Amino acid sequence: PQHHHHHPSLSVLDLGFNNIGDEGCTSLANLAVARNPALATLYLSGNAVRQSGALALADVIASGCGLISLHLTANRIGAVGVKGLMRSIAEFDVTMQMAQQDRENRLALEEEKTKRVQQLREERERRLDSNNDDNNGSQKREEEEEDVILGSLELDDGDDGQDDLARLNGFKCLEELHLGGTNMESTGCLSVSNMLLTNLTLKVLCLSDNGLNDQDLSLFSQSISRNRQLPLETLQLSFNKLTCVGVETLMNAIWGSKTLREIKLDNNQIRDRGAQLAAVVLTSVHLEVLDM
Repeated sequence: PQHHHHHPSLSVLDLGFNNIGDEGCTSLANLAVARNPALATLYLSGNAVRQSGALALADVIASGCGLISLHLTANRIGAVGVKGLMRSIAEFDVTMQMAQQDRENRLALEEEKTKRVQQLREERERRLDSNNDDNNGSQKREEEEEDVILGSLELDDGDDGQDDLARLNGFKCLEELHLGGTNMESTGCLSVSNMLLTNLTLKVLCLSDNGLNDQDLSLFSQSISRNRQLPLETLQLSFNKLTCVGVETLMNAIWGSKTLREIKLDNNQIRDRGAQLAAVVLTSVHLEVLDM
């Protein structure tokens, strides 16, 4: 595999509204994003990226990169492109979570091993103090057995000192995802909902102008309600086809959220009932922005 030398301090790349197509997006993905821990924000809104460009981005996200903010608003990547992106995001999220859990398990095991070694040494010192003049063969055998145990506990396991988390080289999981006007349809929205079931990092999500209906929002809301560890702060659902029915499922899902601060529901069909439901949720969620 080729190893590219990335710019060490370039963290934001804004190429919005430049008529970039799939070929350009693929080049960006492979040369500027792939395995680059420095690049944190990629702004590609308002370009001509379609399905194959989105799938190229999905491939590099699955392999690891430094992106925490991805802007793809107003690119017609379609349901298949969105689905590929969501699958890669979910897979890498799980990879990071497993690596973190492995590190915690490893540290816990090392701590337990250290405690055991210390305990054996303390027991030996106490026995020597109480039997200072006793040098018979039985005591020597016990000491030899303890030496074997101590040696096995202190023995280096032969690895290079790196765990999976260290080998990920500072790669990040996405915290901001902007997918407004991407023509995702119900299939794409379902893939977003599935991704949210296991996500532990996403803070900003934009799904505006995608023609989403109440059924789409119902499935989306179910995912939010089932994953209470999702740290979502901003949710943008403007310019869709939502009514008070969808708004009700959403408000039930976010009831009591400790993180959510902004909701945008403008340019939908929520009517009086939807506004009433949004007003009620203000009693349990400390929103700072509510756009209707």
